[in-house]
Amino acid sequence: MNKKQRHKVTTKKKTKIFRDIKWLPKFAQALDSYAENSRNQITALEMGMYQPYDLDDNVLDITIQLYREGLEQYPLNNSQINHWLKQDLNQDQRAEVERLVEVNEIVRARNERILDLCNQVKHGTIDRVMEDDDYEIALDAFAGKIRLELSGSMDERFETAKEIHEFIEAILAGGGDDSDIVNHPEMMNYALKLQGLICSAEPGEFDGLAQMLHGFGRFAKILENMLELFKQFK
Repeated sequence: MNKKQRHKVTTKKKTKIFRDIKWLPKFAQALDSYAENSRNQITALEMGMYQPYDLDDNVLDITIQLYREGLEQYPLNNSQINHWLKQDLNQDQRAEVERLVEVNEIVRARNERILDLCNQVKHGTIDRVMEDDDYEIALDAFAGKIRLELSGSMDERFETAKEIHEFIEAILAGGGDDSDIVNHPEMMNYALKLQGLICSAEPGEFDGLAQMLHGFGRFAKILENMLELFKQFK
């Protein structure tokens, strides 16, 4: 399956089948496991907010499908829990069923959070980025595939690095992150300037500029990471 093929899941109509109380341990284990997995998924997606181009559409489509199904399961779990609560349970059983009321609500809230994060991340996935010809041009330049006009003197290269640094710092100061940098309309122009500087820099000069101007170094690292991803998806 290539990256443009979409994962399809056949959704079956779910019906209420009430289980005997003897199923409580297995039911609790499954729900607790789902709650833990969804927590881990939120953590992964929140990290992806900063580098959405590490993800592709297929991964997100599968995630969205699975957690939509999880939301569909919520009312069925709720019905099962309420069914048990109406029964004559011993003290331990009732305490466990009442605990699962809260766990089921946690699972529902986490499923909704996951779907919200997926929608936020999706606009910046590697597929979306690579659909833009400007980004391919920028990455080709960074990879040295495009012949560029080289920067002139060391002072001129410093000014170029400073300009890139100030561009990145302005985005960060406004509350932006790597995703905003990648999706900025001026990203390609600065990538071309960066590559011209790299091609003309003296030995050790680029590393010195990256250490001195953190925004400049961050931009170079972002493009380096994107180039590696681009090679994988070509």
